[in-house]
Amino acid sequence: MHPQETSQGEALTEKVQYETIQKVQHLWEEYENYLTLIYSIDQRNNEEMRKNQQKEKKIDDIMKNIELFTQSYTSYCQIYERIDNLFDSLNEELGALENYISSNGDISPAFISRVEAASNLLECTSNLRKMLPNPSNHSQS
Repeated sequence: MHPQETSQGEALTEKVQYETIQKVQHLWEEYENYLTLIYSIDQRNNEEMRKNQQKEKKIDDIMKNIELFTQSYTSYCQIYERIDNLFDSLNEELGALENYISSNGDISPAFISRVEAASNLLECTSNLRKMLPNPSNHSQS
């Protein structure tokens, strides 16, 4: 080989090495860009998953609260119905007792005190009914 060919061959080799290094650096930069992109996408996905989990927990909490409210409201309606029935029963009994008293002249003091106690209980029940909202009125609105 001639010295000129050797220097041309070395120059060509250096050029190929330089271009190869440039290509490798370019590929490495692309690789880093893809890694950054993948990391960014992964971070967004993790954030979305976290937000979705928070939303699901809120929905679960709301559903539990609705269930508790429904149970409480059902119990309230049952209690109100019992108070209402008690009032009606007491009212009927008191009316019957008052009729009995008016038709019979000779009434014992113990019987009269029972009638007064029933009358007081009826008044208490009436006051309780006035304080409590009637659930049947609220279900219509």
